[in-house]
Amino acid sequence: MSFYGLSATFAQEDTIRVFYDQNWKVISDSAKAAFHRVAYNNENGFWQVSDYYRSGQLQMTGTYQDKQMTRKHGPFEYYYPDGQVKSKSMFMNGSKVDEEISYYKNGQIDFYLRYDNSSKQIEARYFKEDGSESVLVNAEFPGGVSEMYRFLKENIGYPRGLRKQGMEGKVLLNFSVDTDGSLYNISVLASPHDLMSSEAVRVVKDMPKWKPAQRDGVPVRVNYNLPIVFNLQ
Repeated sequence: MSFYGLSATFAQEDTIRVFYDQNWKVISDSAKAAFHRVAYNNENGFWQVSDYYRSGQLQMTGTYQDKQMTRKHGPFEYYYPDGQVKSKSMFMNGSKVDEEISYYKNGQIDFYLRYDNSSKQIEARYFKEDGSESVLVNAEFPGGVSEMYRFLKENIGYPRGLRKQGMEGKVLLNFSVDTDGSLYNISVLASPHDLMSSEAVRVVKDMPKWKPAQRDGVPVRVNYNLPIVFNLQ
């Protein structure tokens, strides 16, 4: 007996099965499911996950550190409904590291991204379906970099307790810039203190909308790393 391509010998007591509609919302009626997930606790204590299309074709495979399946760890692969590889990426403790590659349906690379071990993006290349390289214009704060740092200088508040201690440091943030220029998914990659983290996130949330990135003249979503320095001078 098999279930969505999975052998019954694979099942065990700690196996989880979840059904989703086409918007990836959990539903109880398997007959109406557009996707189906099978997850089990492997020998390393992680949760090995396989997602399937309604047809039974594999949609995604990867590993999570937690049973709630919120913190990715290790390689992840996604597939088109015909089985063609859609993307490959690597995670460490919930953050992207190493390489991320996305593919068009014809197998040509859509984009190639590379990250260091702190999840900082250090390389990005984008391609058209014919293999030629895309023209990418990065997202930008209104008025450019100089205006962004003026905004930070005028709006950042030094945490009072840390000022008294004479503590300085740098917070590294990562966030996404949407196609309309709004900022979202703000996260802290590195920070010397939680109070500095909170203040850095607050001031980025208060930023005006950015000029969105463009790929071949079309607005696209991008990730952006921003260091915010706290110094007493």
